[in-house]
Amino acid sequence: MNQDQQDQLEKYVEAFLNSLREAHKEINTIKNYRNDLEGFVRLSTHQKCDFTSYEMAKKYHQMLTLDDLTDNSIRRRMQTMRLFFDFLLKKSWCSSNHFIKFHSAPKKLHLPAPPATETLNHLWREICLAIKENSIHEKSSLEKNYLKYLISLRNQVIFHLIFHAGLKVSELASITRNMFIGREGQMRLLITRKNRDPVTVPLPVEFNLIFQAYNTALQNYFLYFNKEAFSEIIFNGNAYTILGGGMSSRGIENLFKDFSHLVKKEVTPKNLRQAGIFYWLFQKTSLHTIKEYLGLAKQYDFSLYLKAYEDSDYSRTEGLLLNLAIES
Repeated sequence: MNQDQQDQLEKYVEAFLNSLREAHKEINTIKNYRNDLEGFVRLSTHQKCDFTSYEMAKKYHQMLTLDDLTDNSIRRRMQTMRLFFDFLLKKSWCSSNHFIKFHSAPKKLHLPAPPATETLNHLWREICLAIKENSIHEKSSLEKNYLKYLISLRNQVIFHLIFHAGLKVSELASITRNMFIGREGQMRLLITRKNRDPVTVPLPVEFNLIFQAYNTALQNYFLYFNKEAFSEIIFNGNAYTILGGGMSSRGIENLFKDFSHLVKKEVTPKNLRQAGIFYWLFQKTSLHTIKEYLGLAKQYDFSLYLKAYEDSDYSRTEGLLLNLAIES
């Protein structure tokens, strides 16, 4: 592929990514598309065939199968290419989409695997212990000391919002304080998802105290250190200052790596969310309501969750998970 063709392909990639931004796709989704397409661009630069040809599509598919990728990874990358060339077709920038001629292996469904209830309670105790240890900094005049207290409160909120509200990492970053409804009694979180009706998810009564303590500490931070307030419920910060409202997906993933190190077991946002779904099942929440809380379609098949739940300690350890708020 000559330089003119490479420039043209890169221009098409940027146009496709811009179309995703205009469609309000999530940042992480666009990032994944970019990574997939950059792999295709790198391969194309070393080939003599046109990047729109069947030969090029075949070479790309062969490269994926030889790269020791999982079937799910291969399927996702091929789907990216199908969508990309569909976009080119609509723009009349190519004559055919050869990627539709390649069939990927069926998607493998994995059983949900939340942390054991013992691990979950261990993590909760560690989070609460961090708050107690850092409470000495609650009225500190040094920003870095006060931040230790504020971050420990923030971590407690993150735990609750994933476990009790079923939030994904991408959703958590954009939650704002005005989405919490009903400050008296039981609070509910208003969640608005694309192509779904808004839904309010109930939070445990104990969350009221957690929210109030965190919100007060956050407002005091803005006041004490003359910082500009933000509307997001969580924040990104380092050891010395808050960098801004919200938190990147990578930042949350890294936080959970620290959590895993604390309890010496793997705890991720994904398996904590699965644990929350199991807890809903333990509480006899209807599948219809759970799907509504999670923003899932009515026809979503919950059979894997039901099977995994029945075989787990979540269905047999009555009261154990209820200890999650005692030490708050």
